Amino acid sequence: MSEITRNKVCLTRRDFFEITVITIALAALGHKVFAQTDCTTPPPDGLVAGYVWSPDNPPKGRSVPYIASVDNHYVLKTNKYLEAYINLEQGKDNQLQLTDAMTLTAVFQLAKPWPMKAALISKWGFMPGEASYELGLTPERKIYFQISSSGAHDKNVTELISSQSIAKEKPIILSAVFQPSARMALYINGALSSELTHNIPSHIHNSPSPVRLGQRFEGLLGGVWFHSKALDETQISEWTKKLADVIPPGKSYSEWKSLKRHVPTTPPAYLGTTAGMKLYKEIDISPYSGSYVCPGDLDNDGRVDFLLFKNGSSYTVPGRLIAIDHDGRKIWEFGDSSLTTHAKSGKAAVGEPGTTPALRGIATVYDIDEDGRSEVISEIWENERPMLYILDGATGQVKHRINSPLDMSIRQPKQKGNRQPSRSHPVIRIARLHGKDKPPAIVLKYGASSDINCHAFALDSELNILWHIAGNKNSMGHIPTVADVDGDGCDEIVLGHMLADHDGKVLWDKGKDFGWHADTTAVAELIPNKGKQILISVCGTGPLYCLAPNGNVLWQKTREQVEHGQAVWTRNFIEDEPGKEVIVLASGHVGHFITFKGSDGTTLAEFEHKKTLPSYPDFPAVVNWKSRDVQSLWIPQDRILVDGTGKVVAELGPLDEYVNKKLHCGTSWRPVGAQAIALDLCGDQRDEMVLYEPYEGESIFIFSNPDSNQKAKPYVPQSNAYNIRSYF
Repeated sequence: MSEITRNKVCLTRRDFFEITVITIALAALGHKVFAQTDCTTPPPDGLVAGYVWSPDNPPKGRSVPYIASVDNHYVLKTNKYLEAYINLEQGKDNQLQLTDAMTLTAVFQLAKPWPMKAALISKWGFMPGEASYELGLTPERKIYFQISSSGAHDKNVTELISSQSIAKEKPIILSAVFQPSARMALYINGALSSELTHNIPSHIHNSPSPVRLGQRFEGLLGGVWFHSKALDETQISEWTKKLADVIPPGKSYSEWKSLKRHVPTTPPAYLGTTAGMKLYKEIDISPYSGSYVCPGDLDNDGRVDFLLFKNGSSYTVPGRLIAIDHDGRKIWEFGDSSLTTHAKSGKAAVGEPGTTPALRGIATVYDIDEDGRSEVISEIWENERPMLYILDGATGQVKHRINSPLDMSIRQPKQKGNRQPSRSHPVIRIARLHGKDKPPAIVLKYGASSDINCHAFALDSELNILWHIAGNKNSMGHIPTVADVDGDGCDEIVLGHMLADHDGKVLWDKGKDFGWHADTTAVAELIPNKGKQILISVCGTGPLYCLAPNGNVLWQKTREQVEHGQAVWTRNFIEDEPGKEVIVLASGHVGHFITFKGSDGTTLAEFEHKKTLPSYPDFPAVVNWKSRDVQSLWIPQDRILVDGTGKVVAELGPLDEYVNKKLHCGTSWRPVGAQAIALDLCGDQRDEMVLYEPYEGESIFIFSNPDSNQKAKPYVPQSNAYNIRSYF
């Protein structure tokens, strides 16, 4: 694709242009960067950098797209199963730190809009001082161009939106022009789409954020170019003509053949302590395939049963409940029996179907009134609103019913306008707010990925509201943690980056310090003789924090180490390492794990997931596989158990492909692997693993240790069953 001479690079995509440059190969990225030299013929119109790809010049890194080909043309191809981006850092010699006049150009073809803004070219951090410029697409297929002169991402930002939406499955040549204090403009295929000529920033903030390409973009990316000059209309027209053959017209997304993808995984290394896994039970749920699973003893016979549910609204509210016993026989059903698939969630017009599969929602099994019999606590979508029920676990009869506190004023606030929120995250927790000897309470939390204000409610066993906390759009994150943090005998709730006392008083809120919402939290005794510590992993910007009960930071990682703290777990993951370890999924929705020493945050190991299946690895499960003293981590898309160094502790062996087939791992729009709930069901002080898949799965599998006698013990309610740490 590139013919390199001493001073010349001739990009031979049908000879679309030739420039006099020096070629600099960024070995860590695998891109060609075209930068101006002191040659007598300067690069045209201030071109300082350009990026194109081919089989000989693939992108590299931790989360990269595929190279795809058609008719000897090459592009990057991203898909709905893969969160992919390319990190350009600051470019060679910092030439991507453009602060004055500039023109950004991208050649792309859209396959499917993303339900949120999808960046094509982004130097846009979400912490103070980290925002510079970004060019991308809105959910409505319009183009946006953002510039921050202050480094703030949510104020003092100038944004330009294109006047028209772009077409899908057609090549687009997009140029964004910034002329300081004078003009911002967007050109689509050489034609002016929109411009601003007033209140234009005098400069672009020079932030430390790296430049990334293709974040949350589904389609083809043919190349990107950076000019240190505001091109005029004649120059834009000429530049567009030169790029006209980068992506040939008339070729749909499906016609581009994916060639290869560089995935920096290593062959599995084995710990060698166990032979594998043994199937204890398979429960056929094909009549209700694609259901969320909640374990519990519904019929009170001492065996684990399962509540299955399907979401019935775009606001992530269960609409149909199916109770099955230990052998898969239906006990009862409640709600809309015609509901066969989850109602989709995500951004859409009010009343319209969402754009992505709904997340888990509020449903659990627990003896909430302590009468010795299990109840089902669940929201139900009825008459276009969420209701909250307590049902008898054995019969499905209604015991209590109220309008859900998480009503439509919370789920669809007026300031949201005629739009549904993005990625609705309602969560239920059972907590001993008034001590172990007092009745338990129900805690409900609602958030929507930094989209609307968060809320939390506590209720008693008759659904009387005990307290209510109203937060901002970043307050409560996704996965809260229930624990007696301060040792007073009563549970506190770690709600994202705030800690709530048992009575609903907010003890502290780290929102100003942490910025974005917390994806997950955890509580454990990590530092000897210091009580319990709180772990908070921050979405989007990172990093990971370890805090004392009073909110003081004991240790933290840098944002370079933990760039998107999607999930965090803590237990004894490395047997010969003293104390507890902390494992964090450090890179968002891709499988880069880092293990830290719990007491001080020292890095102990780093590892990647093993398979190339691009499923979400967000919610591995901690499993007492070897014993109660040493824990392993189940990685859903790999279908393996690993220790804290990434070595394989156990795998499914000959049943792996069968499980994969029955669970349809990685096939849903939001690709999910074999989700696990770890429960001690056989009484040998080790966990069995309940495997399911919430969107396509046809079975529930239960696996035990290979040397287990698989003799069931009377089921005891376990926190992993009623306070599930997953939104899948």
